[in-house]
Amino acid sequence: MNERIFRFIKREDLGPEAIVLILDEEYLQSFTEANFGRRLSDIELHRFSNEVWGDHNAFHALGDLMRSVIEVITGGKNSDWSKTDELFLGRLNPEEKTECLKEHSELKSQKQK
Repeated sequence: MNERIFRFIKREDLGPEAIVLILDEEYLQSFTEANFGRRLSDIELHRFSNEVWGDHNAFHALGDLMRSVIEVITGGKNSDWSKTDELFLGRLNPEEKTECLKEHSELKSQKQK
């Protein structure tokens, strides 16, 4: 079962604003092996794809993950995002770049009020 992708939603159903976090099988298997001493069977992989959203602890862990990342990217005093931002903004046309920078500035100022 090479290059298996578990899907919770259809790719064509994703809008242009979608943020997708991909957890590939090899990463999951490596984590499982390192922390549980063995790899997951195909049946267990299928269970994982169904349970990741159904388990209360997993759902809250996802919230903790998002909270942690958001704290770093929005308020880290020692964070320098200039190179990351430059790569992202460099892919936009001038109008999109202007709009994106304007929105970023406005949203940052909301937090400071």
